[in-house]
Amino acid sequence: MRIGYLISTFPAISETFVVNDIRGLEALGHDVVAIALEGTDPNTRGNPNYTIRGPIVRVAGLKMPVWRKVQKVLARRRLRAKYGDQFNQRYDIRPPDMPDELWIDRLTWDAAIDQIDRLGCDFLYVHFAMRQLLLGYAASRLLDIPLGITLQAHDIFVNPLVHLFPQLLGQCAFVVTVSHYNKEAILRLA
Repeated sequence: MRIGYLISTFPAISETFVVNDIRGLEALGHDVVAIALEGTDPNTRGNPNYTIRGPIVRVAGLKMPVWRKVQKVLARRRLRAKYGDQFNQRYDIRPPDMPDELWIDRLTWDAAIDQIDRLGCDFLYVHFAMRQLLLGYAASRLLDIPLGITLQAHDIFVNPLVHLFPQLLGQCAFVVTVSHYNKEAILRLA
């Protein structure tokens, strides 16, 4: 199975557990692509403790405003041509329970969703319910790829996105957290 592992910065010196997660999936025989919104933490460069077998891909369509618009238009056109009505309906027809914020946010990710589609991911996995979850939600919803997530603590208790948890976590095939206390908090929020 090809797993797209969505993360903010990869690798990050304070997140060896993410590297170990990916290595564990690779050891189980999965092909894992680390898909990062940001660059590499410079403190990890050259350190073998932060390497994985699979590729590390930087999310397309987030930099340079003019080029970003071109990437988004081309990506949306390609996805519409490839998936036809299935994609068009999910992209153009707003579900009744979708908050404005999520409906508008889908426009942010066109190039990244196209990039994920081109990577041929069978499953998307998000670590931390932050900005990368917004991408995971949009890609899962628009491309019909299953999504899973691990939440730690900060992303539960001091997260500006918790008001969107019913939709964001509702898109997930599974939700993992590190304690029963966190589980109860998540259940109250979503």
